Formats: sequence, structure tokens, C-alpha cells
Amino acid sequence: MAGVSARAFWGLLAPAGVPDAVIGRFHAALQEALRQPALRQPLESQGVDVVASTPEAFETFLAEQAKIWTAVVREKKISAN
Repeated sequence: MAGVSARAFWGLLAPAGVPDAVIGRFHAALQEALRQPALRQPLESQGVDVVASTPEAFETFLAEQAKIWTAVVREKKISAN
């Protein structure tokens, strides 16, 4: 499908209702971990682009991906059968 590019991504999700303060602490710890060469370098050496965005930016990204892939599934008439 023209204009659609599939790429792998990883992210961490939490159940609905987790307090913002908990998400904030977890995000801060994750940011710190991703700054560590011992974690970052092996990923980058395998071609991984380490992007440590905000929870809000990841939520927006996921919504955009859902919109894109919903359109692909509908246009190509893809089903689970």
C-alpha cells in the first residue's frame, strides 16, 4: 500500500488507572536506564534506534499506528479467517 511503512517498535504499557505519579517515576527510571551505555550500546549495535519519548508522545504514536493499520486492514480486506 503506497505511503505505508511497517517498522518494529517497543514500548511499555501500564493498566488503565495507574496513578500519574507512578507512571512518572517509572518513566524517569526508564529514561535513566536508557542513558546507560551498557543498555544502549548493545541495542544500537544491532541497528535499534533507541528513542525515549514521553508517555504522551507514545500514546499519540500508538493512536496514529492504530489509525494507519486499521485503514490498511479495511482497504486490503484482511480478516482473521
